[in-house]
Amino acid sequence: MLEEQFKIEQGKHFEKKRMSQELHDGILGKLSGIRLNLFVLNKRKDVETVEKCLPYIKSLQDVEKEIRAISHNLSEGLFSDQVNFTKMISGLFENITGDSKLKLNLYFDELIDWKVVSNSTKIEVYRILQEGLHNIKKHAKANTVIVKMAQTETHIIIELIDNGVGFSNTTKSKGIGLKNMKERAEKINAELKIESQHNMGTTLSISILKTF
Repeated sequence: MLEEQFKIEQGKHFEKKRMSQELHDGILGKLSGIRLNLFVLNKRKDVETVEKCLPYIKSLQDVEKEIRAISHNLSEGLFSDQVNFTKMISGLFENITGDSKLKLNLYFDELIDWKVVSNSTKIEVYRILQEGLHNIKKHAKANTVIVKMAQTETHIIIELIDNGVGFSNTTKSKGIGLKNMKERAEKINAELKIESQHNMGTTLSISILKTF
């Protein structure tokens, strides 16, 4: 058992080292080179200089793709089947509410088997709740936050509830964060609902169809 645990930790160490080297030697090196070249061309505005800038812009786009790929790989590892998803959600809320006066209540159905839920679904759920909590801290003026995870025969239901000032339908339709959350829900074919009334708080619910 100890030997198996050691191998797991050793694997984590090597993976972290590999990612660190990839960031330092690959991406940071490219960014430094691009920055130096653009700095030299910064004060020149002739056509020739503009043309010289184009390859560097392309290089920046390539670097962006590399960063996205690394971010994706890290996310996939973070939400692997071996990780207790409810503990991750608990940690998210405890870390963010820990430095505030928000009272946190968590109610999780322990019979939900998150191991059989796809990583992509867990990633989007995590990001939606993260965005929802950010909105509560920034706008709601709430003192209590409740997170519920339950299940029916066909769905997993997640609710994020606060007792803050709420908002109108007009405000809801204009919120960029709310738009992003709905787009994330659509990616995983989940239904996202937001119910809010002035001075009556807000309830955000995510309904995920069981496909397992």
